Amino acid sequence: MITYKKMLIFVTLVAALGLAFWQYQSPHVYAHSQPKNGMCQTVSAPEVDASPPDMIDGAKYPELISDEIAYRLFFVTVAAPEGATKEQKARQRAYLRSAGLKEEEIQSAFGVLATFKSQYDELVGRYNDSVQSANETDGEPDLETFLTQQDKLVVSTKWALEAAISPQSVSQFEAHLQHEKRNMKIAKEAR
Repeated sequence: MITYKKMLIFVTLVAALGLAFWQYQSPHVYAHSQPKNGMCQTVSAPEVDASPPDMIDGAKYPELISDEIAYRLFFVTVAAPEGATKEQKARQRAYLRSAGLKEEEIQSAFGVLATFKSQYDELVGRYNDSVQSANETDGEPDLETFLTQQDKLVVSTKWALEAAISPQSVSQFEAHLQHEKRNMKIAKEAR
């Protein structure tokens, strides 16, 4: 069973690899021997896939990222707490506009996402406490229950958001989310 500490190390490693890959993606050109005409020949570096084999790269395989994971990542990224600062609200508003919500729908979405953030933070906090307790007693935390509760929270948030916006905005939001899968990278075992 994966402990919280191992999961944290894995996530940190994946983030570091992602940063290294992002920095490496700038074009590299190498000069080879100079021919007699004085002109340098250049050859582009071969393409390297720096994604670990246990990762799904949404840029290549967006269809392998489930809608549930995409919704969760969007909600976690966009949700601001109750009583958010002006900067947090402006950031959230920008995300929601780009996702296709109309200005009059954004205020309702703020409430839905604040509820999600509160419940998600509470859920993660409870799970982290159970991991700490399990580590102290050499037990195993109940990851399956956490994942099930997380999935239920994402689905109920999706339904609440759909109820708060127009059918046209729901369609635009879903299309936006499908497009955003191309910017995601997840572990294959992620759920």
